Amino acid sequence: MRMAAGRAVLARPLLAPAAAAAAGGSALAWVANVSPHEAGHYPSCAFLALTGLQCPGCGTLRAMHELGHGDLLAALDLNALTTVLLLLAGVAWLTWVRTRLGMRSGPSPWLMNAFTATAIALPIFGVLRNLEPFTFLAP
Repeated sequence: MRMAAGRAVLARPLLAPAAAAAAGGSALAWVANVSPHEAGHYPSCAFLALTGLQCPGCGTLRAMHELGHGDLLAALDLNALTTVLLLLAGVAWLTWVRTRLGMRSGPSPWLMNAFTATAIALPIFGVLRNLEPFTFLAP
């Protein structure tokens, strides 16, 4: 009986990270199995339709599809920023788990800097991928 209570105490801090992993894993599994390369499965980008310009998120679903199939290079080609952010999200999740288990005292400074860098990088990436010398950033 005492052993089961110990497992329950250990499992409680991991409920939120487990729920987040289940939600993220489900989304990735869905996109991996329902191809965004085929028309009609997902809505198209409203920003692209209205302006003719690539937004920072253009190519994200296709990049996630390729990641779901283990093709990191294809994902980077479709949306490098999203691919890097998804990998950073995985590291952030591991940091979260370590913090919940008491292996860390709180969020690491690099993680806070990564969020700041993301806020700066998104608009810059969105502009650059639409300029002639940087069209390789577009999907």
